[in-house]
Amino acid sequence: MNLNIILPNSFSEQIGAILMAIAVICLLISFIKNQNQYASKVFAILLITSLSLFASNSWIYFSSIFIIATAITEIEFLQNLAAIIRKDENYFNYKKETLSKEESVQRKVLEEVENEILIDEKSNENRNTITLSKLNDISQSSNIRLAYQIEENVLNFLSKKYGYIEKEDKLQKDGEKIIVDGLIIDQNNKINKIFEIKWIRASNRIVGVVKMALTKMEELRIKHEKITGLNSEFHLVIVLPTEDSVDDDKKYQLKQLGVEKNILIDFYFLNEVGFDVID
Repeated sequence: MNLNIILPNSFSEQIGAILMAIAVICLLISFIKNQNQYASKVFAILLITSLSLFASNSWIYFSSIFIIATAITEIEFLQNLAAIIRKDENYFNYKKETLSKEESVQRKVLEEVENEILIDEKSNENRNTITLSKLNDISQSSNIRLAYQIEENVLNFLSKKYGYIEKEDKLQKDGEKIIVDGLIIDQNNKINKIFEIKWIRASNRIVGVVKMALTKMEELRIKHEKITGLNSEFHLVIVLPTEDSVDDDKKYQLKQLGVEKNILIDFYFLNEVGFDVID
């Protein structure tokens, strides 16, 4: 057998052969369930690197950098980089247009909410008075305005129970970002409790809305631990029109779902958080 066919011809091919061997090991490790995700990524990176070294071509080197980068950086960054290299001005014009549409939608929603607030103020109607018979007939923008008012009342109510609550805080680190309705910081300047408020006006939607909220809060809790390194106490605060909106058995079942996800569920009703309720 001619060993020259098997042995690498250059230093770059030697490195490529070593990386190929390590890639095969990573491939075998990837079959282990707990290590699947990371080992697969390392295998792909090493395989591409070794193949580009064997090819010994500048264009392949350049292409492999982009391919590998997709596994370790944000896709948007690579898209921007590619557009700069191609001198593609249309790409950035397109992104500007997309952002302006998103901002326009947000502006319209805020305008609707502001209009509802102005109408309420001009009518001299007490915003802490709620007529139950009209709840199902109010517009979506009115319900958004009501949800904001309920959140404000609930956090004020909880402040009397737990102490000072910081409202609508944003936490971020290393690309991770979360926004919470309220949080409590203890004497050691560490986040002790986090609150998310959920207003549910239709009693037949309670179970579905709570399950969805629990899923989102579980993701929120995981991100929070990554950002702060703390295992804070999470509270999902459910606000319902009246005590008749949910029975004790259903409350118990929903609270147990929260326990499974390490989230405490608290139920409050409009009259408990400062609203005058009229039938």
